[in-house]
Amino acid sequence: MKLLLADIFANEAWPLLAGLALLLALAALALWAHRRGVRAARAAAEREAAAQIKVGERRARELEQEAERLRFLLEKQKQERPASPETGGTAGLGQFKELEQERIRLQNIGQEFQEKNKKLWELSTSIHKEKQRVETLRRAIEEKHRVVTDSINYAQRIQRAVLPPDELLPRVLPEHFVLFRPRDIVSGDFYWARQVGRKTVVVAADCTGHGVPGAFMSMLGISFLNEILQGQDDPRAASILEALRAKVKSALRQQGRMGEAQDGMDLALAILDPEARKVEFAGANNPLWLLRRDGLPAPSPDKRDESANGHTLYALKPTKNPIGIFLREKPFAQETLELLPGDRLYLFSDGLPDQVGGPKGDKFKAKRFKQFLLATLDLPMDQQKAALERELDQWIGKHHQVDDILVIGLKP
Repeated sequence: MKLLLADIFANEAWPLLAGLALLLALAALALWAHRRGVRAARAAAEREAAAQIKVGERRARELEQEAERLRFLLEKQKQERPASPETGGTAGLGQFKELEQERIRLQNIGQEFQEKNKKLWELSTSIHKEKQRVETLRRAIEEKHRVVTDSINYAQRIQRAVLPPDELLPRVLPEHFVLFRPRDIVSGDFYWARQVGRKTVVVAADCTGHGVPGAFMSMLGISFLNEILQGQDDPRAASILEALRAKVKSALRQQGRMGEAQDGMDLALAILDPEARKVEFAGANNPLWLLRRDGLPAPSPDKRDESANGHTLYALKPTKNPIGIFLREKPFAQETLELLPGDRLYLFSDGLPDQVGGPKGDKFKAKRFKQFLLATLDLPMDQQKAALERELDQWIGKHHQVDDILVIGLKP
């Protein structure tokens, strides 16, 4: 399925892309509406039930107090037993009238008690019915949520199918790893690779948003990259980004008007030439990092960033423009570096540096990421990936993943 969909996208099957995009957008809207409905229905039911229970509890306490007072007065009446009005004189007659009035009042209280008890029973029955209604609503919403989630899970299968197949990467890339962790079921980050003649084009991209909206943008990006590279014999990094920007702006109808969508993507693109031992880089807001052993020629003194463990990390800076509309738009720049034995290259999105964690809930940050890469560069690429995953899991701890995470490591 992966190879079939990859071929479909390579042949510019725009109707299929539109259908997939519509599926993702409808699934996102439905999931958002259902989740909001769940929260609203539960909150309303809980508030109503809590209010009714408070009223019932208050009335129950009042009735208990009245019943206690009634028992006390009846007991008092039995103990006093006044003289009859014929033998007790004026004082006995007055006391008898008071007790008669008290008897009538207590009788009225008893009737009121029965009425309140009846209302309390009705209130209890109403609460029980309301709980049943809320439970029925909860089950219905959960079923709808399951249906929507199943649809998004299927969308995940589609998105993974249009990413480079696992069997393709070892054929077109040198020793490498790809750490890919979507925050939600589907991802706004994507990676892409394609062999063009003797060269290999590698992309690590971060689309606007995450989840279903981000996945929609990622499928646009993959489709456009397939179109741009179709038929090319000698791809150039900056030219690819320029063409990709034009296609995104056209597809999203971005013309720089006030209030229009600012969607797009940031990415790093590297073209590897193993025969010439060179790499050509162009970036849209995202850099390329080069790790090189000390003592070997530096690509440029101003690119030196961090040193440790006998190696230095050099940061190749991107053009500060996204793939999409931008107020201060400028051409994408590219640069070419000679690759030396032992060099390592890293392309990534901002998900890992921005991940919150640790004992204080801080961001992981780029500096910590650089120090980790320098400390583990003696490991083979697959083991470095495993170490990075352990470091990430330990850092997140009790926190939650805040964004999609993508890291590509290459050892050309």
